[in-house]
Amino acid sequence: MNLNELRKEPHWSYSAFHCYLTCPLKFKFQYIEHVEPEHTCSCFPFGRAFHAALSQRARSGPQLKIADAKELFEAYFKAEINAVEHLVYKPKEDYRSLLQTGFTMLAVCLENWQDDFAVRSVAEGFSVEIPGLSKPLIGEYDLIVEDGGHECIVDWKTAGAKWSPGKAHQDLQATAFCYARTKQTSRSPLFRFDIVTKTRTPYVESHYTERNEADFLRFERLAQTIESAVQRDVFYPNETGFSCADCPYKTKCRLWHVRKGVRR
Repeated sequence: MNLNELRKEPHWSYSAFHCYLTCPLKFKFQYIEHVEPEHTCSCFPFGRAFHAALSQRARSGPQLKIADAKELFEAYFKAEINAVEHLVYKPKEDYRSLLQTGFTMLAVCLENWQDDFAVRSVAEGFSVEIPGLSKPLIGEYDLIVEDGGHECIVDWKTAGAKWSPGKAHQDLQATAFCYARTKQTSRSPLFRFDIVTKTRTPYVESHYTERNEADFLRFERLAQTIESAVQRDVFYPNETGFSCADCPYKTKCRLWHVRKGVRR
């Protein structure tokens, strides 16, 4: 089943867990009240279009040339942009500049593509149960390959800069996805982040990581704690959050402490 089908039923996702950990109040606006965002950053349609182009490369193999990939990316990006309301570009960015950035990043990706790994699946949706949770965990593996005799989940990321050493080992998405795959296959996979820098001169780097049973038990406890907090209506703003400046719920957040005209 694909991710869009899985999203039709109540569920948890890595994104939802991450959102609550980043800012519980943002979680409430987005996942409980379904508040319309004040704006949408251009990085989101850009990222979705870039993923779609890479997915097609993974399916097609080396037959998909750079020119074809660029054409696909342009079509995907235009469709994503047109589907978004209240789109906001970052300073010194616009549609044309992002399109050219995407072209450059795609060229670097395809020039460094590793075709020596056997592809097992592309954009594979998953749904697994977590003990103690009322809803399943769902998600989508960007790519699963055979890597040195091991199954390896590959996740594509665009980033403003290179990742620091050790970042992948602390990443919750890798934990959640390895947990899900282990539930499905009874074997813990490798996990690889393929990072493409969104810079003047793009750079591609791979970061491998693994998870063990202790990581999975900790993840289960974290997920259970988050669901319990949500059920008890524990929502508050993260006043030290680095993402406050670009938050799409900023106006509503500033009124959070006001209830029925009474200042709390």
